Amino acid sequence: MNLLTKIELVAEFLLTYLFKKTTRPIQPVQVARELVKSMLKNKQVSISHVYVPNVYRVFVTPDDYAILESFGETFLIELAKYIYDEGSKQGYTFLTLPVVELKPKPEMEAGSVLIKVEFNDSIVANWQIEEDKDYNDAEELEK
Repeated sequence: MNLLTKIELVAEFLLTYLFKKTTRPIQPVQVARELVKSMLKNKQVSISHVYVPNVYRVFVTPDDYAILESFGETFLIELAKYIYDEGSKQGYTFLTLPVVELKPKPEMEAGSVLIKVEFNDSIVANWQIEEDKDYNDAEELEK
């Protein structure tokens, strides 16, 4: 880890934890931001590709878990698609379509998010890439 990365991590820690409001429950957009940060921090450079993790385990407090879990599988799929879109925009490669899991962790501080990532080529996502609707509409008009 180079000096600039260490300085960035310390500055992020100070800004995040000194100005954090811990009385409010975590918002879904905060989880999405943390996922993208985690994706960028854990990228691996290969000869011809830059790989990013495809499995993301999100740990939150039991109270936050109860709120986020109420959104159901739709929320987790939305997060996975968001990660995929952000990674694709930057030219990153996923081993498979990303998967997001949500888990409670009682010993966590209120309002915090912990993300553990993994590269796993045998995982199967429960969603698919949607084809461009405009392209499909144009094809049907030609017929």
